[in-house]
Amino acid sequence: MRVTFAAIQTLRAALGATPGPAHPALMKTRPYRDTDWLEWLRLSRALFPHHSDEDLATGMHELRARADAEVFVIERPDGSLAGFVEVGARPYADGCDTSPIGYLEAWYVDPDVRRQGHGRALLAVPGTLLPVDRT
Repeated sequence: MRVTFAAIQTLRAALGATPGPAHPALMKTRPYRDTDWLEWLRLSRALFPHHSDEDLATGMHELRARADAEVFVIERPDGSLAGFVEVGARPYADGCDTSPIGYLEAWYVDPDVRRQGHGRALLAVPGTLLPVDRT
């Protein structure tokens, strides 16, 4: 028996889950591009609502300037973003005996596309795409 995406969405709706706006296969996980700035800021604001846009932008610029850090995003079919992960290296982390250590700096997925595997996909990307050539 073949299960279609429509059948899964119908079942999720019957169980009270809110279906996402687009088929998950149409969403793309990729490295950040400079044209993503405003969307990344929007997502960062959602993750850190207690920070000002100025403080968020400062931290975002600092992260982008680091050679040991990268941002990956989930792109919707319309080109807007649905989530991001910021990863990097730190000289140490609590509970770790090695140095440097890979570190997850931030991770966010928009509520309308949660529980569809996009957050998991973001966590899988850094290990397969790093290092990223920014040139």
